[in-house]
Amino acid sequence: MCLSMTGSMDIRTLPPVPGSRQGPSVAGNDAMQAVHAPDLEGLVERALDRGGAVSVKDIHEWGQFHNSTLALHVLARLAHPEDPGALLGIRGRDPRLERAALNLEAVCALAASIALKAKADDERARALDLFDLAHRRLGGALPREYQELHVMTAHLDGRHRRVKSLLKSYRGVSPFTVDGMWCNEVHPRFGGDAAAYMRRFKQFTEWPEIVDPEPGASLSIDRLRTAPLPPVERGALISVVMTCFRPDAALLTSVRSIVAQTWQNWELLLVDDGSEPEYEPVLLKAASLDPRVKLLIQPENAGTYQARNRAMAVAAGKYITGHDSDDWAHPRRLELQVKPMLTNEQMVMVESRCLAVADDLSLMIDPQVALVAARSTPIMIRADAVLGKVGFYDEVRKTADSEYRFRIRTAFGGKAYWRMNKGPLTLVRHNDGTLSAGEVSRHWMSTSRFAYHSGFARWHRAINREQASPFLASMARPRPFPIAPDITRTKAANLAIEYGRIYAADWSALDDRRRSMLDDASRRADDGMPVGLLHCPEWTKVKGDRALVDRAVLTAAAEHGIDFVEPDQGLDAPVFVPSAAYAELLRFELPEIAADRIRLQPSENEPEIAAATQHEAAADDHAAVTTAPRRTFRRADLLLAGAGLGSAAMAVLLAAAVQPASLPWVAAGSLAVWAASLLAVAIRRTFARTAA
Repeated sequence: MCLSMTGSMDIRTLPPVPGSRQGPSVAGNDAMQAVHAPDLEGLVERALDRGGAVSVKDIHEWGQFHNSTLALHVLARLAHPEDPGALLGIRGRDPRLERAALNLEAVCALAASIALKAKADDERARALDLFDLAHRRLGGALPREYQELHVMTAHLDGRHRRVKSLLKSYRGVSPFTVDGMWCNEVHPRFGGDAAAYMRRFKQFTEWPEIVDPEPGASLSIDRLRTAPLPPVERGALISVVMTCFRPDAALLTSVRSIVAQTWQNWELLLVDDGSEPEYEPVLLKAASLDPRVKLLIQPENAGTYQARNRAMAVAAGKYITGHDSDDWAHPRRLELQVKPMLTNEQMVMVESRCLAVADDLSLMIDPQVALVAARSTPIMIRADAVLGKVGFYDEVRKTADSEYRFRIRTAFGGKAYWRMNKGPLTLVRHNDGTLSAGEVSRHWMSTSRFAYHSGFARWHRAINREQASPFLASMARPRPFPIAPDITRTKAANLAIEYGRIYAADWSALDDRRRSMLDDASRRADDGMPVGLLHCPEWTKVKGDRALVDRAVLTAAAEHGIDFVEPDQGLDAPVFVPSAAYAELLRFELPEIAADRIRLQPSENEPEIAAATQHEAAADDHAAVTTAPRRTFRRADLLLAGAGLGSAAMAVLLAAAVQPASLPWVAAGSLAVWAASLLAVAIRRTFARTAA
């Protein structure tokens, strides 16, 4: 007997997990004892109790969105209340599971959750065993939403016969996925040969003009060439914006793909974002590939979005599009993408599809990577309309391309943009060094990105209600929504910060304890201590829209200079939590946080020492800001100022060699940036000294 495929249920009505502990939460120093040994059964019980009437699908999606490990155990509990461990530890066919009373929808969701998080072969094999179990128990009628992931998991596990068997009955698998797996079967990486792969690759992409590689040559996106195609001689100017930092030979591949466009009236604005002098040769070579390539040099590294804004400000084209410095554009990309705007004057943005490939041209068959999808960089816009109403990119370090695309959609409405529904026009290169690697996937984003998303999402809602302007100037100050300072720094700069304290909580809402934590964080940040907020959601609001970071939290972070941090930041800092129960949840979800770092946030009338060890109290004393006189500039500040002046000088010299016409702009910009940075440090030090 098995439980039916349910739509929703009240998960509070399930029987308790055998052996689970019941009783009041512990507090004070006793809370720290609980941190060292998370009670899994108790955590699952609390999640079930707080989740209320939700569907299995809600739990699965919530778990993926928040990258929750506990969600796996909750789903296992729902799938097999009598023995959830049997599902989590499945290996092949288990006769007990073939006969057990199971909620098979929950089994499917558990399999999907494991498959989407799988990083090792044994995890993927376990997900496949769960999918196969549900497939057998349901007589092959797996729910449509899980069919593609079942097939993809079997493919990644090397079960090619199993894949072919499943595809005979499944109708919920994307044609791109089916054809992509068929294409990859004969790639040299998987034992095939280059000629056979290129034949299938041409069929998959519908690019018959691709030139076959030389005999014996290895496959590579950098060797991709096409036969000549008919040029489009007449047409409006299209400005292509490309930014780079410390470029390699992939830049030449990217630029050559623009030079080869059938649309002849284009300009390529190649912006180097403050690379060191040793990258000058590849930049000069890229600029020499065609007279229409214009090289712009940023005086210092300020991020890709500031670089894009500089190019957009000087772009002469009626239309503007972007292209990443390691991607490859099909020769007809500009010709085909501009077409909808040529035939419809009300159209202001066109999105084209991209194909995800590895360096060796194999297709990215990965559940966390969309094989064929529209992406934010290669959007094409009608310059006058969009720059006049929406303006520029937000000059943060990440995620602003998605924000810009969504802002255009919101500002102009659904009829003003078009997503091309045919095959891909761009090859997007994926490797271990991909910019967003480890920070974002199809279902999850890092805390820093999520906090930024929470801020701009509310702004976009106000734009949609016509309660806010969508316009954002380059280097806009103040922003129309609050951001934490971490989103404006590089990942390396954030990792280098030694935080004095980290406050971990579900920051989607504020109760008295979390408000006390936020006030404490604000005071310490004002006193000069580096402070971070770690967001780990509790099991509330599982159903419906995902809860954003609370507006008051974002505002406090912006006003007091508080960062949103990841678990691998501030490795030695104490981590303060709102309750003992939350400490237990945090330790389970983020086991990389050592138990002896976690402290219970004291209430306002409770001395802090009651919730912390003497060692932590001593550390606070050491970190406290004193009233002793301090110099406005520290030695490190002076060294940094000297380095900045040196970088400015190098930018001027490089501009003089590469683009003499830009020399006055670069010189003025370099000195202005250097002076402004020096002034900002002086003001910060002065205010910090006054506050102390």
